[in-house]
Amino acid sequence: MRILILILVTLIISCQNFNTSKNIDNHKNTISESEIYEIINFVLLEMKNNDSLENYQGKYVVDKIGKPSFFILRKDSKELLSKFFTDDDFNFIEEQLQERETFKLKQEMIVRKIIISKDTLNSLIDNNSPKRREDFLINYEKKFGYYYNEFSLPLFSRDKKTVLIEVNSFMGGGRLIILKKNKKWKSKIISFWT
Repeated sequence: MRILILILVTLIISCQNFNTSKNIDNHKNTISESEIYEIINFVLLEMKNNDSLENYQGKYVVDKIGKPSFFILRKDSKELLSKFFTDDDFNFIEEQLQERETFKLKQEMIVRKIIISKDTLNSLIDNNSPKRREDFLINYEKKFGYYYNEFSLPLFSRDKKTVLIEVNSFMGGGRLIILKKNKKWKSKIISFWT
């Protein structure tokens, strides 16, 4: 009887250790909100110099973030990014995009900027107007007066040492940024558009 109890206890402990190990592996394969905000805030702090050149006109950040338009518009995006990411990284990126499809930024987690709702921006668009863009610009400037930026979801390599993020501006320009982490993050703009 004691042998049977000892075997059962050993099995229970083994199962618990397996589950703990599995949870640790799952944690390594997910991106936390704090990791997302770490990247966005890093980029926001780097943007500080440009903001001062523009008299801090980029005051707002849109709450809803999603897939970088670079992936949507460029059919060769994976080929262009293959020097930064492996095929396994691209699979991990797809998982991140699915997991965070409806992710919205929270004001208390953002430095230096004010969150503006994507729904609010959409409410300023008159879909029946033949001059939708011009009317939107007039409505937006009346209500807010300052420009905004939109961020894509920061997309991490599986080892979390490389990140891709896109930043688009109210005025139509944008940039695709790669961040690399050795001991601290360093960024490099790999594509820029106006």
